[in-house]
Parts: sequence; structure tokens; C-alpha cells
Amino acid sequence: MNRNMRALRGYLSNYVRNDFDNPFYASFKITHRCNLRCGFCNVWADKIPDLKTSDVFTVIDNLSRASTFTISFEGGEPLLRKDIGDVLRYTHDCSNYILFTTNGLLIDRRPFAEYAKYFDFLQLSIDEGHDNVHLFDRLGYFTDLGIKTTVQTVVTKHDLDKIEEKVEKVHAHGHKILLMPAFNFDGTEDLTPDLMKLREIITRLKREYGKTLMTSLSYIESFDQPYTCRTLSVMIEPNGDIIYPCMPIGTKLGNLLENDFQTLMTSERAQADRLQMLHCDKHCLIYCHAETSHLMSLRKLAPFAYNMVGFRLLG
Repeated sequence: MNRNMRALRGYLSNYVRNDFDNPFYASFKITHRCNLRCGFCNVWADKIPDLKTSDVFTVIDNLSRASTFTISFEGGEPLLRKDIGDVLRYTHDCSNYILFTTNGLLIDRRPFAEYAKYFDFLQLSIDEGHDNVHLFDRLGYFTDLGIKTTVQTVVTKHDLDKIEEKVEKVHAHGHKILLMPAFNFDGTEDLTPDLMKLREIITRLKREYGKTLMTSLSYIESFDQPYTCRTLSVMIEPNGDIIYPCMPIGTKLGNLLENDFQTLMTSERAQADRLQMLHCDKHCLIYCHAETSHLMSLRKLAPFAYNMVGFRLLG
């Protein structure tokens, strides 16, 4: 099925039934290996082995038969996998939208321009925590490649005063920037910024720079207001395990080498997990859940879709 039709069908199946057992976004942490040791991240410390290439293809096939139409390759650092080009090509051929996240430090050591032919969206993780802020001065490289790029910046309590300079550089190159507060995960430093100050800054910059800022008003309103997460996205570990309904409260639901994804999503266990998420009061603001949860409102979906996928669906 054409991926645009898959996307429309997947969204409507949730919206019409007002249920969330058909996730459309799969966050595939294809490796936990990383070339960095960010203070706000605990992924690199969790030594889960990578799947071999053929098993990664099996996971992709499983997802492609189900409701998911966007697969996000994350890490760790995905460019550490020598087979990443083959994985991207295979995933693209299975009619999925592909989002690729990298810290950008290995792009000169890989055939990155070739990889870019296969993904739809690039997210560059650039901030002080990644110690790669010099890449803000290389954004022209991605412009020249014609890649739709979003800079993903984790904001800590130490760098609130540096936000506007980053937004200016991203705006100058016609890309977008997603600003997210640092989360206090187990085993990480507590680098959470002053959320009210961050909201004030983002609100002002959205007025000045418009669509350059991907962080939605709905998301920043959640900084001090109650919100309910929905299970529109799932996380997949490097070994194929599904952590559900989310990282903070989730456990292993199944493994995509052994279990059919859609069957897992309709199981009694998954239904209980979704109910647990509906009653969660952690208020952790993890973006892939807190933001996507707003998308079941057509009013809030429209501007998000325009920024993220409109140019693909209409192009």
C-alpha cells in the first residue's frame, strides 16, 4: 500500500474509534552504542546487543504489516552501524516514512549523501550536552543536500541564554528546530531547566521566527498543566523488544522477532498498559508521547502536519 494511504488509514482508524491501539510512530533505537556520553542520557549505559542485519529486516517487515507508517531510527548513534545504508534502503522500499536521528559527528566518515536519498526527515541532535554546537555552523551542508532538517536541541538549566542564537542560525538556513527540556531519567544528572522560563523564551521566539520552531504551543502549555499521554508511538530496543507503553513506566511487551506487532497491540496486556498510561501522573514531558498525544485533535494536528509531513503528502 502507498505510504500516504497507510498514513491516512492509520490516523483515521484511531480517530474514528477514539482508541489508541494502532500506533503510527515507531521509535527504533537500532543501537545503544554511542560515540558520546551525554549527561542527560542513559541509553549508552544500557548494553543491549544489536540485531544482525537480517533480523533488523524482520522487525521492519513486522512493523510494515501493521499500523505504523513512520519509523524513526535513533540510538545511541545509528551511524555506528556499518549496515545502516542497507537498513535505510530496505525500510524505504517497505513504504515507510523514515526519520533519521544523528549527532552528526560521523557524517564525514560515512557516505551520508547516499544515505540521505532514503530518509524523509533528518533530526540533528545538536546542543551543549552533545558537545557538538559547532555543527550549527555546518547547517549549509544539509541545505545543499536538499535534506528536510530539524535540529533537535535538549535545553538544560545551564544553556537557556543560548537558545536564541541557535534559533537564529537554524532560521538563516531555512531549517527547523525542536527545543525540548532535559529529562531527569534514572542514572542521569538532573539538568532540568526552569520550565516557566523556557516556555517564556519559546513563546517569544515562536512569535519572532514562526514555523522555524517545531516545539508546539500545546507542548509547552503542558509544562505546568495536566495532560494525558496516548500510546500513538512505541519504542523498540536494539534487540527487537517493545517497551510499552513508554520508557518511564513500561516493561517488555514482546519481541518483534517472535511476536506479531498488531497482535501485541490488541492483547489484554497492551490494553492494561494503555490504561496505566492514562492514569500516569509522572508529568515527565517526554516529547514523543506528550507531543503526539495532542494529535488526536484535528485542530492541533493541522499545524503539526503542515510542518512535518504536509510537503510530502501534497508533493
